[in-house]
Amino acid sequence: VDPGKAGDNRYSLQDYVNADSGFKLQVPENWVAETPGGRIELFQKGEYGGKRIIISIEPLASKAADLRIFGDSASYGKSRAAEIEADNPGTTTTLLATSEKNEARYYYYEYVLNSFKPQHYWVVVGAGLGQNPTARKFRLRQQITVSCQ
Repeated sequence: VDPGKAGDNRYSLQDYVNADSGFKLQVPENWVAETPGGRIELFQKGEYGGKRIIISIEPLASKAADLRIFGDSASYGKSRAAEIEADNPGTTTTLLATSEKNEARYYYYEYVLNSFKPQHYWVVVGAGLGQNPTARKFRLRQQITVSCQ
């Protein structure tokens, strides 16, 4: 769903809930979830290669409560854009926007991957505790990245 259309009532939404990591997203109700390569992909049923939401959940390298261990949101967005270019030879990225919220617990960045056809991405990265008792007891932090195309 195009973030520019937030609040648009043309879409019937359903909740996607990840109880282990403690988050919920709303996605169009005809979307399905698959888990290739240890990540979660949400997309319209029967439409492979189109618009999608990709969620990755990784342990945060530090017990820090926020994402400042990666620098500010602008430097984090620039470093991710450089990694994307390195992973996709012959392409460039244009970083369009960055921001941070909630004392750097959430970073946002938006970019365009310039390849044979420009692809627009919106990304939110969050740092938080997992919801299982072990994560809570030992204050094990997770980095949750939600990328929308």
